[in-house]
Amino acid sequence: MICTELSVAIRELTMGVKLEVVGETVVCTSEKSKTSLTIKKANNGTGFWCIVTDSGVLPAVLSGLHTSYISAEKAVVRYIVASKETVSVHRDKISQARDERKNKKVSDAAEISPEGSK
Repeated sequence: MICTELSVAIRELTMGVKLEVVGETVVCTSEKSKTSLTIKKANNGTGFWCIVTDSGVLPAVLSGLHTSYISAEKAVVRYIVASKETVSVHRDKISQARDERKNKKVSDAAEISPEGSK
């Protein structure tokens, strides 16, 4: 177990941050971004913790080593809460809303048109 405060494998914070414990690492995801941040022990033989990303470049605010898991978790939560929604997530939301409007318009037109008229 990484920390005594983590009593469950998955927990969702009120700020939209979801933490999932996988072995000795914690994967942090958010609705604001498609990439996930992982908190894990540093591979340098010390007791420090580091934050890595699954794709792209790690933000400068999160780079470096943290002395405890709690410190790294707080840094990730602060970063996610302060960050804006990424362009790709925003684009997907707009696309989904457009598709829903289009499907609603087609279903409404099918209900209104009389069956016998051509």
